[in-house]
Amino acid sequence: MFFVVVLAFLVGYVVVAGNAMFYARQLFGVEDIATYQGFARSVFVVALVLFAIARKLISQLVVLVGGMFVLFVLGARSELVGFMFAIGLVMIMASRTDWRYIAVSAFALFVLVVAFGFLGEWLGSSRQAKLLNLSEDSSWAQRIELQAVALNQIMSSWVLGDFGGHIRVESIGGYAHNALSAWVSLGILGFLLYVGLAVWAWIHSGYRVWREGMANRYWVLAFLFGSAVLLLIIAAKSWFWPVVGLAWGFYASALAQRVRARERQFEMKRSSS
Repeated sequence: MFFVVVLAFLVGYVVVAGNAMFYARQLFGVEDIATYQGFARSVFVVALVLFAIARKLISQLVVLVGGMFVLFVLGARSELVGFMFAIGLVMIMASRTDWRYIAVSAFALFVLVVAFGFLGEWLGSSRQAKLLNLSEDSSWAQRIELQAVALNQIMSSWVLGDFGGHIRVESIGGYAHNALSAWVSLGILGFLLYVGLAVWAWIHSGYRVWREGMANRYWVLAFLFGSAVLLLIIAAKSWFWPVVGLAWGFYASALAQRVRARERQFEMKRSSS
C-alpha cells in the first residue's frame, strides 16, 4: 500500500506541476522532513521486496516500472541505478528457467529508449542525466576529493584505520562514498570482512537463483539486495549505509530457511522409514 500511495502521489505531482523532480522540503517549506535520500531509501527497499515476493510477472513489471519512475522523480541516482542493476541481473538469471524474463528485460530496455527519445529534453534537466557526464557534476567532484582524503588516512594507518577520522578532517558527512570508508573506520580487517561478506552473500545467493530461478523467494530477495549493495558500496555508498545490514539479514534468512527445509526433509525420510 505504501508503494502504491507514493506512486500515485508522484504521478499526480508530475502531471499537475509539470516538474520532473520532487523535493519535499521545497514543496512544503519545512526543514524537519526526510531528505530525498531518506524517501528514496524507503522506496528502494520496499520496491525490491515487492518485486521478490510478487508471484505474477505482470506484478513484477509494474513494480519495476513504478519503482524506476518513483526513484527518478525523487532524484535518487544511486538507488535508481542499484534498483535497475539488481532487478536486471535477477531477470537474466531467472531466464534460465523461464524465458519470459528475457522478454520482459528487452521490453524494459525498449521503454527506456523510447522514453529518452520522446522526453529527452525533460529527462536531460534531471539529476540522473548528469551521470552521463560526471566530469561536470559537482557532487561527483566532491566525492573524488573525499576519496582522496580517505586514501591519505588509509596510507597513514592502513592496519587499524582512523575511526571517526573523516569528522576531524572534513565533517560528519566527509567520508568516502564507497567501501573505502570501512577501511578508514574499521581498519584492514574490518574492511576485508565487510567486503568479503558482501561478495560472498552475492555469489552464494546468485548461485541459488541460477539453480532455482524465481522459485525460492528467500534467495531472490537475498540476491536482489546483494546485487544492489555490492554495486553501490563500490561506487556510491559508505559503510554507514544501513541497507547493507538489511541485505545481510535477508541472506541469513535465506540460509535459515534452507536449513529448516533440510530438517523437514530429514524428518520426512526418517518417519517414512
